[in-house]
Amino acid sequence: MQVSDGGILSKGYYRNDDGDGRDVDVVLSIIIPTYNEAENIPNLLRSIGDGLHTFLKQLDAMAEIIIVDDGSPDGTADVVEQHSKHIASEGRLSIKVLRRYGRRGLLSAVLDGLKAAKGSNVVVMDADLSHPPALIPAMLDELIQDRCDLVIASRYVDGGSVENWSMKRKALSISANMIARVILNLDVKDAVSGFFACKRWVLEGIEFITSGYKILLEVLVKVDNIRVKEIPYTFVNRSHGKSKLNLRVVIEYLKAIWLLYRYGRKKRREERRGSILFLSRAARFYTVGLSGLAVNYGIASLANSLLANMHIATLAGILCSITSNFILNKLWTFEDTDLAVLHTLKQYAYYMGLSSIGGTLQFILIHLLNQIYGMNYNLALFIAIGLASIWNFLSNKKWTFKERIWG
Repeated sequence: MQVSDGGILSKGYYRNDDGDGRDVDVVLSIIIPTYNEAENIPNLLRSIGDGLHTFLKQLDAMAEIIIVDDGSPDGTADVVEQHSKHIASEGRLSIKVLRRYGRRGLLSAVLDGLKAAKGSNVVVMDADLSHPPALIPAMLDELIQDRCDLVIASRYVDGGSVENWSMKRKALSISANMIARVILNLDVKDAVSGFFACKRWVLEGIEFITSGYKILLEVLVKVDNIRVKEIPYTFVNRSHGKSKLNLRVVIEYLKAIWLLYRYGRKKRREERRGSILFLSRAARFYTVGLSGLAVNYGIASLANSLLANMHIATLAGILCSITSNFILNKLWTFEDTDLAVLHTLKQYAYYMGLSSIGGTLQFILIHLLNQIYGMNYNLALFIAIGLASIWNFLSNKKWTFKERIWG
């Protein structure tokens, strides 16, 4: 794969020289996979430059266009390099060409583009002018203002539409979208849009398993707790070149749906297993806690009868109960079989420290609830013990025994 910069040469990871010697934030990387788009690409580049010019100037920032070309026979990559110097938008827009050999697919093109990208936000769009570049500033603004993590240009929300499509093409698109939404349980209107923008981390955190043309599906299925916004646009069918939609694309799409459905089922099973494991750990932890009460009472009583010193006896009961709780929690609750001396002593120190914090928390809560707010002592004691015990369980689970909180 060869890389060339048709516009400004890149300097650094998230910052570029704007031509006047200043470092300026690269806020956006626009990744455009191409194959035989020589007729469309000059107008697309010009439209992107015109649409972003004012917005980038207001932000005092830069953007970059990354063309990922799979060896187009019509010389798409050469056309990009010929036109790029005239579309630099006063030094705020750089254009980079990644030349690949052989048709290697949309997904790998986007991922290769991402590797070369410097922007903190990413737009993925087609090169055939079906996706309006004028929408990019509005999409970027949603991300910069942190109103969402992913912006989908949608044909199926209010205000969205398609133009110049045959009934067959409309039926295929609506069917594909419905299949994805129902089978993958997606709560968006246009799950198969090829035009979207997202924060860089959204794409970097995914291990892709599909090879089709609908990258957005995998993002929606795999990224947890992502904030999504759909904004309407009008999809205009290409006027030049040949559509990439064929039987192979349809088969790849159905295969992707199946793979993502299986992934979702596996993920839900693991979440259920995690829930069961969490509850099992909690039940064992509190069972051990009850045994600690018995140890505490027994040791304190025995020590008091032997030493006739209430304070020493109480301290002995507390230390013995914490120690017995630690041993039982290590071996039974968290099933930790690493008994190396230094490792175990380190865990014991953590356990003592975190349990001490829990005890301190209990005293503070009782004082606040009973003395400050006038709550009945027994009720205050019950609440304080409950909250302190939750702290003890979760903190020791995470820091003493190095487990995820949930799972």
